[in-house]
Amino acid sequence: MPWRAFCAIKRLQIACPAHGVSSGRWPGLAVLFYIYCDDVEGLRNHLLASGVKAGPIQTPFYAPSGEFRIEDPDGYVIMVTHT
Repeated sequence: MPWRAFCAIKRLQIACPAHGVSSGRWPGLAVLFYIYCDDVEGLRNHLLASGVKAGPIQTPFYAPSGEFRIEDPDGYVIMVTHT
């Protein structure tokens, strides 16, 4: 997917697709936030215990230690993955 903008600052990445995504993994997505952590499962468990709706841990080829999705009330997608 071509990106219009991409910014990486230490443990946070912000990516903006060149032409919003209309189908596929994230329909209608305009901004994608990636947050990196050392313990994906531990952070997910902590968020779930705190009442945050976190998606299941998945292990795509680019994140063999796992990643999961959080969607904020405004619809922004936050992906949490291993460093």
